[in-house]
Amino acid sequence: MQFDGSDDQLRPSLDRIDSNGHYELGNLQVVARFINKWKSDSEDAEFRRSLEIVRGE
Repeated sequence: MQFDGSDDQLRPSLDRIDSNGHYELGNLQVVARFINKWKSDSEDAEFRRSLEIVRGE
């Protein structure tokens, strides 16, 4: 993955969908670095619910 932008927080970052699982195929998603920090080790469903709130959904 390559990133040509100037903001490091937009760089791609591998995130575990299930934070209790391993870094393995099927449990990974590519997100922006700031998203990975925001999600931290929270459950994916809870994080997606938070995104819906931010989006006003």
